[in-house]
This record gives sequence, C-alpha cells and structure tokens, in this order.
Amino acid sequence: MSANFKSDGEKRIFEFLKKRMIRFTYEKPILIKDSLDNKMQIWHPDFYLDDFNIVIEYFGMADKNEYTRAMKRKQAIYHKERVDFISVYPDMIKDKDFEKILWDKIRNILIAKLKRLKSHRDVYFRSQEMKQRKTLNEERKPA
Repeated sequence: MSANFKSDGEKRIFEFLKKRMIRFTYEKPILIKDSLDNKMQIWHPDFYLDDFNIVIEYFGMADKNEYTRAMKRKQAIYHKERVDFISVYPDMIKDKDFEKILWDKIRNILIAKLKRLKSHRDVYFRSQEMKQRKTLNEERKPA
C-alpha cells in the first residue's frame, strides 16, 4: 500500500498495521450521523480496520485550540453513534511502547465486542428455551 500520509504519526500507525498484517483502508468514507446538528455526513477517518470495524484517528495537533474543539466534537459523535474508535496522539506515537499500547487498545475493543456478542447469544438462547417450554406446556394441557 502506497499512500501519501499527512503526518509522521499516520505513517507510524500504517507501519504498525502493516507489521501486524491488519487489513485497513486509509481515509475510507463512512456515513455518520452528526447527532449534534442532526445531519448525515461522510467522514474519512484516518484508518478503518476492515476486519474489525474499528476506526483509528490520529490527532496530531491536539495542542491547538481550534483543532482540539473539532477533535472533541468528533470523539463525542463517534461515542454517541457507538463507533468503535481509537484516538492516537503524538505522545502515544513517541512512546517506546507505542506498538504494545495500540495493540492493547485494538485487543480491548475486540474483547468487548466478543462479550457483547456472547451476551446477545445468551439472551437469544434463553428466549428460545422459554418458547420451547411454553409450547410443551400448551401441548400437555388437556383439550
């Protein structure tokens, strides 16, 4: 993949994803509801992890006031719309354990997704079991 990254931070994230063989799309267009002004918009997050449905955003200028406001707004909308996302900042990129930190964030999101799926599965099977019991009880009743 040869992309023109907008920053060294994005390039570092790219190298991490490539090294881990994680499939992604750079600046993939996604449709998002901007719940703050109730409009649908197309956003282009820095990285979209194709197999995991996770967005990674690199906020390289988090020290600038106007940028910080836009960043917080974006994070609030992702959160409200239940988009699994990871925010990466320059300090994180510079950390000697950057790759471990980013991998842990991805892993934690995947673990949470699995727990949600297990919970939904358990609820489904309990409801099916209750339906079966009800059907059996109705069949046993004398006519």
